[in-house]
Parts: sequence; C-alpha cells; structure tokens
Amino acid sequence: MNSFDFCLKLLYEAKVETVPGAAFGPAGENHIRMSFGAKPEELEEGMKRLKKWSESV
Repeated sequence: MNSFDFCLKLLYEAKVETVPGAAFGPAGENHIRMSFGAKPEELEEGMKRLKKWSESV
C-alpha cells in the first residue's frame, strides 16, 4: 500500500487526517506526516482514534 492509500485508509476508517509522505518527494514514500499544532484535547482525541484503529486491524 502506498502512502497516499494509507492516508486515505486512516481518514475513512479512523477519522484521522494525515499527509502522505510521497507528497514531499520519492524519499517520503512509506511514511506519513502528522501535525501536532492543534489544541491538546484534539490531539488526544486523534491519538485515541489511532490507537483504537490500530488495535482493530
């Protein structure tokens, strides 16, 4: 699965928005980028969603 498809999977299944690493060049493939510039409670919710999602796959 490429980074774009993985980010879409996270968006649709975990409701967490990320950026495909490939958007930053070929060396970024197989990576994703995340921003931590949100409010602490929003970051906590995002991490909870990622944890729940990762435990279900």
